[in-house]
This record gives sequence, C-alpha cells and structure tokens, in this order.
Amino acid sequence: MNKKKILWFTWKDKKNPLAGGAEIVNEELAKRLVQDGNQVKLIVGGYTGAEAREVIDGYEIIRVGGRWTVYWQAYKYYQQNLKGWADLVIDKIHQAISWQPQTNLQQGLLQTVEYFKSRG
Repeated sequence: MNKKKILWFTWKDKKNPLAGGAEIVNEELAKRLVQDGNQVKLIVGGYTGAEAREVIDGYEIIRVGGRWTVYWQAYKYYQQNLKGWADLVIDKIHQAISWQPQTNLQQGLLQTVEYFKSRG
C-alpha cells in the first residue's frame, strides 16, 4: 500500500475541553494511520492554554483560531503552509460550510474507507 501524507480538518482535538467521543475516534484513527507508515496532520481549533503545535503518537496537531474562527484560520493556514502537501484530505469540519471542493472531500472519504477496508 502506498504511504500517504494525510491532512485532516476537524474543529476539536481530544485535549479540547469541549471534546467528546468523536475526537477520541479521530485520534485513534490518526494513530493507526501513522503506525501504518503514513504522515498525518490534524488542523483543529485552539483553546485557552493550548499549544499551537503538538505531536501525539506520531501525528501532528496544528491548532489555529478558536471555536468560531477555526474555519477561516484553517483555510489561511492551509493556503500559507500546506497547500499541495497532502495526498489525501479528510474534511470533518461539519459545523460550517466547508471551503474544500466537494470532489476532494468525496475522494478523501472514499480513500479513507478503502484504506481501512484493506486493513481487514
């Protein structure tokens, strides 16, 4: 299987005080993707006292903006720092209209499903 550079947009990480079960699942998946040799970066919203960048279990968390500004700040960060880096984009920011082209989102989700199906 080809190793991928995976960029994952979601508005919270599991250290966020508002985190719940979805964040635990996201980061468990990220950890397993890294264990399989992939590079994974999560772009999430920041919160009071949070580090701007952190590596956990081999995946990188990049915190930008806050609860309401993460959408715009994630877009700006991507444009300035990560445009063209990823082989696969997972867009899980579902609380607002995403700036990701629909075709990229669909392709990323399908590739993600196929990736985990291939693992058995």
